[in-house]
Amino acid sequence: MLSFLAGKPTIAISNQPKMSNLMVDLGQQRWLVDADEFEVDKLHRTFRILVQDRETVARDIRSRVDRCRAAVNEQYEGLVGLLRGSA
Repeated sequence: MLSFLAGKPTIAISNQPKMSNLMVDLGQQRWLVDADEFEVDKLHRTFRILVQDRETVARDIRSRVDRCRAAVNEQYEGLVGLLRGSA
């Protein structure tokens, strides 16, 4: 998650649904390597492609993270409004 907040392209090696969900939510499922089906050659190929496309991927990450931040900020503002209204 921290790499996404920093706008850095990342390969995730995982078999956990929460990691898969995060990668999908941020449009990065292409860079998800299933730990149960791990192969060094596949990881190497994925890494080479990611390095080649890193600028485009980084822009996409920053855009998606910005949208997520805006949605969270909107939720907080709504919550603060509700709390102020009930005081």
